[in-house]
Amino acid sequence: MNKVRNRSEKLWTSHSIKAMLVTFSLAICYHTQLSILPLYAQYIGGNKMAAGLMLGAFTISALLFRPLVGNLCDRKGRKFVLVTGIVCFAAVSILYSYAYVVWLLVFLRFIHGASFSAYSTSSGTIIADIVPQSRLMEGIGFSGMSNTLATAIGPAIGLYLIHITGYSNLFKILFGVAVIGLILSFFINYEDKTTADENKTADENKTAKENKTAKGNKSEKERDENAKKKNVFLEKRAIPPSLVMFFTSMAQISITVFLPTYALSRGIQNIGLYFTVYAIVLLVTRPMLGKLSDRIGPTKILIPALAVFTLCLIHLAYSTTLYSFLLNSVLYGLGQGALYPILNGLAIKLAHPEHIGAANSTFFSSIDLGYGIGSILLGAVLQYTGFTVIFIASAGLNLVALILYLILFVWRKF
Repeated sequence: MNKVRNRSEKLWTSHSIKAMLVTFSLAICYHTQLSILPLYAQYIGGNKMAAGLMLGAFTISALLFRPLVGNLCDRKGRKFVLVTGIVCFAAVSILYSYAYVVWLLVFLRFIHGASFSAYSTSSGTIIADIVPQSRLMEGIGFSGMSNTLATAIGPAIGLYLIHITGYSNLFKILFGVAVIGLILSFFINYEDKTTADENKTADENKTAKENKTAKGNKSEKERDENAKKKNVFLEKRAIPPSLVMFFTSMAQISITVFLPTYALSRGIQNIGLYFTVYAIVLLVTRPMLGKLSDRIGPTKILIPALAVFTLCLIHLAYSTTLYSFLLNSVLYGLGQGALYPILNGLAIKLAHPEHIGAANSTFFSSIDLGYGIGSILLGAVLQYTGFTVIFIASAGLNLVALILYLILFVWRKF
């Protein structure tokens, strides 16, 4: 389902604003739930293993459903997948308040993973459709700010509201926030206008096309190939940037998963400041670096960003004071501020115009897979070594991402 893009150079339109608001509302729910569900599992009698089971169920579900939802985005439309995903997401949000046994909570997390893959893939594809291609990476950067803000405030909101309302009422509040996102999603109707414009253009050129077809009739084989393209679940052209993202995601998960415990082992109590500074740097740099990448090209931004993130991980391995950790959070924000929007933009630009949804699902799957494999692999290494080795190993993984980018996009010029 090809979408007409680049109608103007205007970045902020009614549809882009609505899409970002939808993303923000759902991201608030997601990150709030992510922080409180392990506590809720213990509250209903679960053990520490419950948190791992829930994360595993969520990750496996997201990975399984991403190729399907990417294909549905291209064949059935972005809005259809978005609305379906939000409906399932909202339903699960309210059902959490009735989950009094761990196995039911794990099952709901599996359903939640499927809905997450649906709304995140479709909303990302919507952004790719409606922002000008000349400002694609800038647009993705601004869109990513919605998730960054949610990451910064969602967990704090959840932990605060637990003490005021309790778990059941908190889940109902999050259900209400998801419904707001659902209502906003109904007003994202650019696909209807695009379809009308395409039909009008088709009618105007009908005679010319028929004459051209009569002279040089396209074979049935070509039509069959075009039909097959509509059922693409993995966009091959998006694999190179996704492969780079896979390795840098494996490196990134070391900070997400192990930093709090590592900080405590160094005697750092208020490590929450690390993520606050990181979020501020990310909010400032992400749209700026995306815009700069659109102007001067991705390579001139991405190579330094990957180098800075590698340096960040090496520095983190030897950090011992709060000030050193906070300096590291600045390096982390500078590196991560460029990686996601630029690599996502490359995946979209390289993809076939009919396969933008599949390209996004391929790219997001690489992140899911990187987080999943990285957390397991680095966790296993930690059992036999220590935190210093973990972060040095993560720097090595990110260095692999840098080398892959040089091979695929600089030396080979994919």
